[in-house]
Amino acid sequence: MIRMIGEGEATQEEEASARELFGQLKGMITASREAVSNLEGLNEGAKVMASGSRALRPLMNSVQTAVQQVIDGQTMIEEWGRMIDELG
Repeated sequence: MIRMIGEGEATQEEEASARELFGQLKGMITASREAVSNLEGLNEGAKVMASGSRALRPLMNSVQTAVQQVIDGQTMIEEWGRMIDELG
């Protein structure tokens, strides 16, 4: 959708709707940056707990894996923000 708007392939109505969505996405991008900061702390806490308890290790490893996937997804979210910013 971002590329479609950038290449002028959308109607005025589609572009207006997309730009409204882009504004909402920008809010999500800001919130996700803050969340990633907190998730990094959670990831470290899970790492410490996993090293301290054999019983909790499998659960904490699952938590670490899930948190890392969310953190890795931030790269894609940041790219959306960059593309939206380029549209102006």
